[in-house]
Amino acid sequence: MEHSESNHLEVRTANQVLKEASLQPDPIFLYQPLVTQGELVILFADTGIGKTALSVQMAVHIAKQQYHVLYVDLELSDKQFEKRYRNDEGIHFRFPEMFFRAGYCVL
Repeated sequence: MEHSESNHLEVRTANQVLKEASLQPDPIFLYQPLVTQGELVILFADTGIGKTALSVQMAVHIAKQQYHVLYVDLELSDKQFEKRYRNDEGIHFRFPEMFFRAGYCVL
C-alpha cells in the first residue's frame, strides 16, 4: 500500500512515516518533557489539586522564552485571577508580555 487517504485519515506504512518524519526538524521542548512546540495542552483533574498553578507556571516559563502563550481560563473570573496573582500588599505578579489570558466574556 503506497499511500491512501480517506476524508479524515491518512494511511501509510510505518516505514513511510519514519522516512517522511526524518526529513522534518525535531520539535522544540518548551517545558521539558511535558510541552513541545506546536502542541495543545489541556489539564483536567479534581478541584483543588493545582491544575491552575501548574498550567500558569508552565505558561510563564514558556512566555519568558519569548514564545507567545495563550492561556485559556474557563474557571476563574477576572477578579479571582487578579486576587490569585497579588500579594498581601496588593502588588501584582508581573507576567511576561508574551503571556496572554483568555476567559469568558461577560456581556
